[in-house]
Amino acid sequence: MNKSNFPFSGSPSESSFPLIEIEIATITARFGRSTIWRNLTATLHGGMITGIIGRNGRGKSPLLKMLSGVLLPAEGTVTHRIDGQSIAREHLYRSIGFVAPYIALYDEFTPIEHLQIHADLHGVTFNISMADLVIQSVGLSHRRSDRISTFSSGLLQRMKCAIAIALNPSFLILDEPCSNLDDEGYTLVEQIIRRHAKRGGIVILATNDERERMWCDTLLDIEKYIP
Repeated sequence: MNKSNFPFSGSPSESSFPLIEIEIATITARFGRSTIWRNLTATLHGGMITGIIGRNGRGKSPLLKMLSGVLLPAEGTVTHRIDGQSIAREHLYRSIGFVAPYIALYDEFTPIEHLQIHADLHGVTFNISMADLVIQSVGLSHRRSDRISTFSSGLLQRMKCAIAIALNPSFLILDEPCSNLDDEGYTLVEQIIRRHAKRGGIVILATNDERERMWCDTLLDIEKYIP
């Protein structure tokens, strides 16, 4: 992906995504010898907000990891396309933004330093003005220079959202994104999600939260695929 597609090189609010989709073809998840779910099939298009629902322990998080390229399905395939071109799994990280409770941050670094590290790891030119806009969008401007170790659980969740959107990913994948957030945090996450979808991005949201479900254009019930 060309660096000009990233917000560190141009304002994300002024750009839109090319035509993107995810094709999920009869995928199966297993844990050891046990099948968690099987033959899950769907096609997701740009502009869609898809909610992944199902009881805890039914495999929502493994599905998100498969859709982000972190895990491979036991059977079936997941194909990400941009303007009809498939993205190789080893390059998929450039197009994915991921938020999850289990993602760790570096206690000794500030929000600005986190975004600089994130840009450096992706080979993207860091632009502090754009980084400030990202931090502002999640309501952390007043803490931009504070160490993460001083943050509450809610502020940490906001920082994870900032990292997820910082490189303007085509695919935004969220695992319980409003965990530990107050009402203001819910509003910020909803704004991020709706803005992303409006620009033609794909949003995938694993949730058991009724408020989050209301944001979704379609729901994928993982319980239907449990043997």
